[in-house]
Amino acid sequence: MGETKQTNDKNMTAWKHEINKKILVMPMAVEDFLERYVPSRANPPPAQVAASGPLPNVPVGQPELGMYGPLCAVLKELVKGFPNDKRLCFANNAHKPIKFPYGKYEQDHHATKPDVIASLPGKTFTGKDPGRWRNISLIFEAKSTESGDPMRYHSNANEETLVQLSKSARNILFAQSRLFTFGIGIYGAMARIYRFDHAGAVCSQAFEYSAANGAVLRDFLWRFVNPISDGCDIVGADPTVRLATSDERMTVEKQLLAGGIMHDNETSKACRWITVKGSENKKSKRYLLYELVFVNPRLFSRATTVWKALEVDENGWPTNLSRDAENRPHGVQVIIKDSWRQLARKPEPEYYKQIYGHIASQLSQPDLVKEASEEDIKGAVMKAWGKTWPGLAEYLIGDDLGANDLEVDEEERTGQQTCSGEHLARGLHRLFERSHTRMVSKSIGTPLSAFQRTKEMIQALRDAIFGHRTAFEAGIMHRDISEGNILIANGRGFLHDLDYAFNWMAHLLDLGYEHTVESWREYVRTTKGIPRKGGDDLQMTARSDPVGEPSSPRRSVNGGDDRKAAPPTPIINRNGEKEYFIDAIVAEGIVEGVKKYLVRWTGCGNEENTWAFPEDLRRCIALVNWLKRPAAERTQLSEPYLSESGSSAERDAAASGSPDDMKAPLDEAKRMECKERTGTLYFMSVEVLEGGGNIIHDVRHDLESFFWLLMWLVLRHTDYVHREGSSALQSLFDQPSDAACAERKKGWLMSPAVTVQNNAPLSQLINQFKRLCKLNMFDEDTPSNFIPLTYDSVLKVFDDALERDDWPSNDKAIPFKPLPDPNQLHRARPEGVILSSQTISGL
Repeated sequence: MGETKQTNDKNMTAWKHEINKKILVMPMAVEDFLERYVPSRANPPPAQVAASGPLPNVPVGQPELGMYGPLCAVLKELVKGFPNDKRLCFANNAHKPIKFPYGKYEQDHHATKPDVIASLPGKTFTGKDPGRWRNISLIFEAKSTESGDPMRYHSNANEETLVQLSKSARNILFAQSRLFTFGIGIYGAMARIYRFDHAGAVCSQAFEYSAANGAVLRDFLWRFVNPISDGCDIVGADPTVRLATSDERMTVEKQLLAGGIMHDNETSKACRWITVKGSENKKSKRYLLYELVFVNPRLFSRATTVWKALEVDENGWPTNLSRDAENRPHGVQVIIKDSWRQLARKPEPEYYKQIYGHIASQLSQPDLVKEASEEDIKGAVMKAWGKTWPGLAEYLIGDDLGANDLEVDEEERTGQQTCSGEHLARGLHRLFERSHTRMVSKSIGTPLSAFQRTKEMIQALRDAIFGHRTAFEAGIMHRDISEGNILIANGRGFLHDLDYAFNWMAHLLDLGYEHTVESWREYVRTTKGIPRKGGDDLQMTARSDPVGEPSSPRRSVNGGDDRKAAPPTPIINRNGEKEYFIDAIVAEGIVEGVKKYLVRWTGCGNEENTWAFPEDLRRCIALVNWLKRPAAERTQLSEPYLSESGSSAERDAAASGSPDDMKAPLDEAKRMECKERTGTLYFMSVEVLEGGGNIIHDVRHDLESFFWLLMWLVLRHTDYVHREGSSALQSLFDQPSDAACAERKKGWLMSPAVTVQNNAPLSQLINQFKRLCKLNMFDEDTPSNFIPLTYDSVLKVFDDALERDDWPSNDKAIPFKPLPDPNQLHRARPEGVILSSQTISGL
């Protein structure tokens, strides 16, 4: 099944769009490329590593299959002098297909056919399956002539060569949780080295790989197996991750059983240990990942993976064991989400902190004393929600590994932040560069598509809508309703993944408006919120991480309280403490003999900037953005604030007028933030699809997305009845453009509703929900017919359906099986072939 997709034209078209203008040749010598993009602690290869004689000849200009064997011989010669534990083994793969790394997704993603593959250092392919991506460290794609170089000569065949290389790189990244990976292109007698991360790819200038007995390629391979971090086997490996080896399989199986988890063949593909640093005052925690729940397979994207994991000790054994009602062992099981966040976006844990802070602020202070235990706080928060099930994932700890990477010297960084994005659009690196983030939540769930009863599926959607409401009331708009973002746990559902959320409260504050639901509704209606006192002159700034109260009083430089700007509005955290937001770091220097950073606070002018210690700003995004500036630039920007010369008036002037690029006025990107189009094409509302990025994303748009998600599940996993029969799924979702998709959805809302066989409650819900969505479409010709979707109206149709007692009892999800013909495949299931213009959530 996966192999037939290799020839799927739509799949190839999608990949070409995926990599278009994302792979760039670096204008530097190959030696400089290796120094910059293959970081290694090792010295150049020692003399004994050099080949003793001429390299074997690789035929040029002949059929490619004849190149693979001789190329393996060349590579073997180049590593012959490497220490045994560093030596790579090379195999002629001869176009044999290698399936997607995880079995449950094999039917969704095609197999790839690399020409030559390399083992992990010190390993061989003897006794191992060379066709498993977790055993492969490096791939080679060979073309018999220089005209096959896709970076120099453009043709359809060369584009497909680049796609093949990119697919293999994607598979290595996902199979082994790598930070970045490499591929080698051989084009006749020339070669290029490619480095892929989740923002893009860079490649070297073409070089003659056999020159000087293969010196350049040997230097690359030597660097490749001698990474900076002692805990890594190759350059690009994540030092916080270690894959379980085949020799450890028996031990891992025992460890999982000790935690109450059964082991199967798929588990061995997933098993890996990871370390999460956690918060300031907590020790690092170690987890054993054992099941992949969800994966976003796009190469240049968030690349989100969601795992089930078991908390373990340093030796890999489960901690805090308990016993269930049948006396079976039960370890601490969690969900771990790995993703690559755009630097322009706020870390997801901060949204969860704001939600908890909002709930805590609703409580009376006696309910939230600082001495209260975690359980007391959680109980109080649950009480404030007024529900026994919150509908949101319960966040435990999180780690912004990219931000941590910036805290060490550049030569010590392991690649937790991408480095290719800065070359895609100079000056806009924050829109392209990505930071590796990891989040642990207590909520364990199964995919929405694995429901045991249709009533369970509806209950899960209902819970997620309630969770969406909870987040919105805390100031957070989700904006990415999709199948992978809702999970089922014990018959209930919860919403997770706030990566693409929008802080509407912060947005209104930045614009000088009241940050209330009423003000937001007015802003959506008129693009102007309810002004707050002093809002006309409020400095419009971007928000960053919350920190504790400022160390100095917030008074004007004249000592009075007469400034026109309103004071910043704090967030009350779950411990009842005030937290303020940082707009930016504007300077750094030695102040009173100690290294400090000058903080500009959101909602305040530069006259109220305060100096802060580095430890108080740890993981602050404003600090991350500051540290990404070159050292010379930071020094230049800091000089006005550090100058000891001149009068006090001159120093005050320097403090109130920062350099041009650090001024606070809101730029166009900030003003358009509320109109950013996010989400997946299939589930976007009609108005968002038609708006072209000019629609303020509101609650009603996300509520409509829940309807399209419901249709997706019904048409894929139930025994439905519709006038278009088995082609209904393709007809509704598989459209070539935004406009076509919007028109089809409008037509769907106007046509008779789909019904589900022998399931009156679900059929009733679909019909009533469809009617609400139809009224949710604004028509300038009939504005009086417009009735926006609300939480109350949508939750009512779900509650009415769930209250019925005639739900089927044995109607679990029907497994979805795509048609085998690749040219007909999309008629059974939309392939997810979404062009860059059709989705933003892949960015």
